[in-house]
Amino acid sequence: MKRRTVLLLAMILCFSLEACGMKTELVPNSQEIHTQATSQEGTADTESSNAASSEETTDAMEKPISLDLELIGPWHLDQSKNDLARFADSADLFPGYGEWGASMEIRGNGEMSWYIGAEGWHGTYSVEKNTLHAKLTSDLEQSPQNWDLRITSENGTTGLEMDYQDMTIYWVYGDQEETGNTVPSNWEKATADEPWKAALAEDLLEKYGVLPEYYEDLGDGIYQVYVEVGGEIVPFVAVNSATGDYHG
Repeated sequence: MKRRTVLLLAMILCFSLEACGMKTELVPNSQEIHTQATSQEGTADTESSNAASSEETTDAMEKPISLDLELIGPWHLDQSKNDLARFADSADLFPGYGEWGASMEIRGNGEMSWYIGAEGWHGTYSVEKNTLHAKLTSDLEQSPQNWDLRITSENGTTGLEMDYQDMTIYWVYGDQEETGNTVPSNWEKATADEPWKAALAEDLLEKYGVLPEYYEDLGDGIYQVYVEVGGEIVPFVAVNSATGDYHG
């Protein structure tokens, strides 16, 4: 009787242990569940972050560079605001201006350059409101310098004001105008049919490398002499036809 009881208890114990083992296998470890969930969330966050980064990179690549189209193109010196005769007369200010003239070019790729005679600069630029910021290098000295050019608009024409040494240089947007369109009707074409005209032409060519283009009669035998400098007709000297004396 005791033996049967012992066997029965042994069987019950075995069944109990078996059931406990099955329950243990069916219930996973809580730490493993948390680790797996965290790993899945991290992977999702990484994929989401990579996707967002990829979209931002694509947007940055597709976003065009903002440039002011009204500034892109050729520029020339403003004849009405610059003392072009001084440019040509001074050997120290802009040497070579009478021979090579002046020009500025602003390009759509963020580069620009300008020259007046032998003085030339090139580099890059950016536009901020009414200011063109330029970082240019001198063609002669190969030294960089920062420039701030003021953007102006007058009578529908875009202009640039550039501080240079102790003066302001004025540029006008567009190609150089034909000089023939700017000659008033009361000017007469320069000739050498009189001795004082021939002598004046020879002296101006020898000293300044220019020739008279037009004469304007100011009265009392005084004439304003116009020459071509940098592709523009500018007043150069006034001459007394009786004596041949002139002054700028």
